[in-house]
Amino acid sequence: MRRAYSLKNVTSTFTATTEWGAASGGYYTITITHNFNTLNVIAQVWADDNILTSYEMATPTVNTLTLKVTEVPDNRFAGKVVIIAV
Repeated sequence: MRRAYSLKNVTSTFTATTEWGAASGGYYTITITHNFNTLNVIAQVWADDNILTSYEMATPTVNTLTLKVTEVPDNRFAGKVVIIAV
């Protein structure tokens, strides 16, 4: 018997400036709320239709995901993140 699974997901877009907020400790951060009530998530981040790898990602709470980039050089970017609960 084949079992179909339905994955919960959230897509969020952001700009290269305002959503990142003020720098702190040499980093800019942006927090995305997904409300999945779990730390078990998979996220994929894009900028200009390219998958990015030069950022740090954390799940500080069971309902949020945080992206972090350096202040110098300024690595903020406009992009999209897709978060999937697993």
